[in-house]
Amino acid sequence: MASHSSEKVRFKEATIRQLLELNKEKRAIDKTVKFSFDGAKLLAHLARHFVDEAVCRAVAQAESEGQTEVDVDHLRKVLPQLMLDFT
Repeated sequence: MASHSSEKVRFKEATIRQLLELNKEKRAIDKTVKFSFDGAKLLAHLARHFVDEAVCRAVAQAESEGQTEVDVDHLRKVLPQLMLDFT
């Protein structure tokens, strides 16, 4: 789906690394397991594309309903198919 915005969402690799570390703590994953720089970079890239696609689909959903503002209901409507498409 084409982007509605010329600006792209960006996630810093450091932010992704922090999320990974928090997730390891939450799930009691072995502390010696680490993500490589390339692994964190790839996750940041995937997160950017996921969020960009979610925004585009939510905008399209709002437009199809004649709305000029995207709300949480538009995101809820597009999320199931988006999750399937990203699996």
